[in-house]
Amino acid sequence: MEEPVLPADLPKKNVLEAALFLANRPLRLEELAAIAQVSQEDAEGLLAELSENYDQQGTALRVSKLEDPARLGGPEYRLELRDEYVPAVAGLSQNVELSKKSLRILALVAKKKKLLQSELKYYFKGDVYEYVDELEKKGYLKSVKHKTTKELKPTPLFYEHFKSFE
Repeated sequence: MEEPVLPADLPKKNVLEAALFLANRPLRLEELAAIAQVSQEDAEGLLAELSENYDQQGTALRVSKLEDPARLGGPEYRLELRDEYVPAVAGLSQNVELSKKSLRILALVAKKKKLLQSELKYYFKGDVYEYVDELEKKGYLKSVKHKTTKELKPTPLFYEHFKSFE
């Protein structure tokens, strides 16, 4: 399949923005550069500009750069909603974007109905706190201080999105 020829006056940064908006997955820098018909270095600069524009304008969106050493092919980018806006609009979408580990943690807490955060170390390797924070920010878990740890419980928003756990 031939790549389309972009009109010369079409801003490359906007092409990258459109690609991130339409993609239903994170996109590799290599893919984005090909779409915008620029070098990877130029694509990276344009993505940084786009991200800065969103930050300066205070929009509900942000450009996220996903850097994971296990990812082959380098970092990936996606356009996503800022965490503080998720609870206000979560009911509009049934597509939940969470990392695999977050989903596994969420499923375990839901299955048990409540779980101490300190018990997560028995089920998962590595740091789990950032995933619990992500789930709390997105409104799927609530936590209550319990001695030196937190007690985690699924929220009504969780049950609304994942009805099979009720």
